[in-house]
Amino acid sequence: MASPNGNIETIDLDPRSFAPNKGFYKSWEKSFPEECPLFDYCARDSPERALMAVHDAFAFVSEWLPQSVMARLASFPFQKSGPSAILIRGFPIDTDVPPSPTKANIFDDSANRKTDQSTLVPVAESWLLGVSRILGIPVGAPYSTGDRGGLVRDITQNQDDDDVLPMHRDYPAVGRDAKSKITEPEVLILFGVRSDVDDSGAKTVVMDSSNLLRAIDQTDGVLLRATTIQTEIKLPTGQFLPIGQPFHPIIDNEDGTSTVTLNNLPNARYNSPDGGTPTVEAYARISQLAFDMGKRINLKAGDMLIIQNSRLVHGRTKFHSVGSCFDSGRWLVKTYVSNRLWRIPGESLSGGHTEYPNLNPSGWTGTRRE
Repeated sequence: MASPNGNIETIDLDPRSFAPNKGFYKSWEKSFPEECPLFDYCARDSPERALMAVHDAFAFVSEWLPQSVMARLASFPFQKSGPSAILIRGFPIDTDVPPSPTKANIFDDSANRKTDQSTLVPVAESWLLGVSRILGIPVGAPYSTGDRGGLVRDITQNQDDDDVLPMHRDYPAVGRDAKSKITEPEVLILFGVRSDVDDSGAKTVVMDSSNLLRAIDQTDGVLLRATTIQTEIKLPTGQFLPIGQPFHPIIDNEDGTSTVTLNNLPNARYNSPDGGTPTVEAYARISQLAFDMGKRINLKAGDMLIIQNSRLVHGRTKFHSVGSCFDSGRWLVKTYVSNRLWRIPGESLSGGHTEYPNLNPSGWTGTRRE
């Protein structure tokens, strides 16, 4: 069943499939002995070993996930209509979940290299990597060095998370040049390891782009198609740094779809080099409307949210209280998926992206027509 604004299809896994008499955890331990790649891989240092971890996870998921669900997931990245996100509830996860990691461990790779190569919640991460292989190829976030194993990012709270996370697309393809390099994965996956302290806590907000376009003022729609926005982030020095090139917030594509790009970031400001204040104000209105109309999802342990990055914008509500998630609150694991990662023989670099078996490029290339 799809919700109207988020346009989410919900799939509830049958808990009887993972009942104790079905032997799920025994099967998992047999599939992933301590010496297997899942427990010790790094996509940057040894992509071949990382691929072995992914393949092991895919084989295990293929054994336990219903074939009807696998078939649904396999077609999902390529569909331009219908639900733009799938929420699957009921995955069994680790019986002993460690404290939620801090963001210092996530993003400070040079200070914590061992954390980069470890698996914190192996059962949850096997689901994450296995499902990602159904959808395509899991890839590390562009320009990031802090993802564990080069593929898995921990989404937790720190003391700076005292506001909403504004609506955005992850690593959107921005810029006017149709041949410009982009770093835009087609799919992102969020998997719940631990929810916030209660239902009043942080929730993921998702808004389907086609439904958003039907709701906006048509004058704003014309303006945001014709003019561009530049995102700038505030540096510790107080100066602002442009992120990417100016982009059109709304692009009408050749296949009849329209892409909404919101590149909203914390501590950022926005200007329009060709539309001035009216475009900035229109961009603020569509961003706020996306947040206000978006579907709120409380991702709990064992919930997996799969998002088509080009068809949906997402964000997050405030945490229940600052500090509530430092050790025992909300924790999601996340990865990205691409079906156009590796160059095939005879393909040019401009159409290729990166060489097999690289899973963690600093930025894979591709094109999007504006």
